[in-house]
Amino acid sequence: MKLPFDLPPMMMKGKKMEKQGEEIDHEFTDAIVCPWCGCEDHDSWEYHFDGDDQAEVDCRKCREKFTAERHDRVYYTTMKIETKS
Repeated sequence: MKLPFDLPPMMMKGKKMEKQGEEIDHEFTDAIVCPWCGCEDHDSWEYHFDGDDQAEVDCRKCREKFTAERHDRVYYTTMKIETKS
């Protein structure tokens, strides 16, 4: 995953959990990833996130429950306003 901005090294690396000897990258990912089995949910945008940007998720593959947290990044663009002289 290449981001158009820099994150602190600990955030960019992502947290890895182990399930039966397998590492699962489940933090700061492009889609919701089950921390239990590693299943990626490519319809992550469909979940209802509360005011704290969190949602309770039932994994579609292993059926375990977990919390997903949404992170937003705001960008700004500026443009000159030409004045008539």
